[in-house]
Amino acid sequence: MPSSDQNSADSLRVTVFSNGSSDLLLKGASLVTLTLLITTLITCHNENVSFITTKGTIFAPLQGNVTYPPSIKAAADPDILLSLALQTATPCPFPRDFWFVKTKKTSGSTLKGIFKSICAYHGIACMKLPEKLLTMPGTELNFNEEHWPAQIDNYRSLGFEHVSIVDHGLYSPKILQKLNNPLIFTAVREPVDRLISHFYFFHMNYTALSMEGLQSDGKLPDVVLKAVEAYAVEAANLLYIEMGGDLKKSRKIFSGEEEEIDSAYSLASAVVSWYDFIFVQELFEESIIAFAIEYGLNLIDFFTISAKIQTGKYPQRDKFPASTLATIQKYNAIDAKIYKLAKESMETKIQGLREAYKQDQSVHPNFDGLLETYKRVQARVNDVCSIENYREWYKQHGFTDGYERSRKDNGSDPECWTCVGEGFRCVEFTAKQELGF
Repeated sequence: MPSSDQNSADSLRVTVFSNGSSDLLLKGASLVTLTLLITTLITCHNENVSFITTKGTIFAPLQGNVTYPPSIKAAADPDILLSLALQTATPCPFPRDFWFVKTKKTSGSTLKGIFKSICAYHGIACMKLPEKLLTMPGTELNFNEEHWPAQIDNYRSLGFEHVSIVDHGLYSPKILQKLNNPLIFTAVREPVDRLISHFYFFHMNYTALSMEGLQSDGKLPDVVLKAVEAYAVEAANLLYIEMGGDLKKSRKIFSGEEEEIDSAYSLASAVVSWYDFIFVQELFEESIIAFAIEYGLNLIDFFTISAKIQTGKYPQRDKFPASTLATIQKYNAIDAKIYKLAKESMETKIQGLREAYKQDQSVHPNFDGLLETYKRVQARVNDVCSIENYREWYKQHGFTDGYERSRKDNGSDPECWTCVGEGFRCVEFTAKQELGF
């Protein structure tokens, strides 16, 4: 990728006519860049769009059969574009207001980085959460309902037609009413695993409680087990609460009686029905492909790396006794129902995509083919642009900024716990390279 000095010599001005006109200056614009721009407009706009460049190339209106210059046509091979701009009958709804209700320890930060990328490509303002630690439910809602409506008004006054929320904060109808015809997304995780992960993350980073490891007999010490069980009560049904459920009702579903189990299912069903799409962490890659297909999005936006790698840093559920697991399950009955409904819905969605492809391969995308491509490219991205490697990659390619899409610590935290979209320049370059561009 050329440096900023090299870019100026190869600048390409593209005039885009779409019910009017606007100029885009593409520095160092390659055929790849232009192809991706065209692809985005084909996928996400139904208007009559034309391109005129200062280098004399004219692109005909993008309706029906598109005529490309030979070099563009080669780069726009259907097999390649299938990996970049998913060929689907579903029109892309973006740019559009949306709210990603970011739940705790459900791969939310990874998804936040992905949504930041989608915002960047579609001209959507990703509104910023201020420097304020939001911890347990019960303290967040009033802050949310004061902060986000004011933020929405502020961004609208600055000229942003479309805005999004991609940060922590409880779902609220009051906030939803401030958004224009929004899409609502969230993510879930198996409740026992989610609570254990959240317990260790919270205490390791935000309290002085020392997390002791396994004893010589391979068991967790009593002080840890008691703390986890207490946390199961304190953070009971956290998914349900963050997704907009009633805090008081969530505290009543504890005894495991049949009547309460029925009530838990009813509460979970209501909350799940509010969302347009729910990612499932245990089916993360499958969720990504299903989401990209459903919303006609560019797959290049979905490759990512993360600094919050917790694998192996705390004991997993198999190290906890049955009594502790039972306590967690007892106090998270609604979350268990939410997870069950979301997982079943995702499995049904995936099966439907597979069946659709079998019935008509000329119209519907190949879910399994895209999933295989995504896994292959993501593995390459992980190798080249790991947290340990990507800054060296930036140095080698002449970049001195743009290390992450957002962070809240002004660079003071070397582990970058508040970072999302880390190394996105390296990620995008490596993904495009791996895809043959």
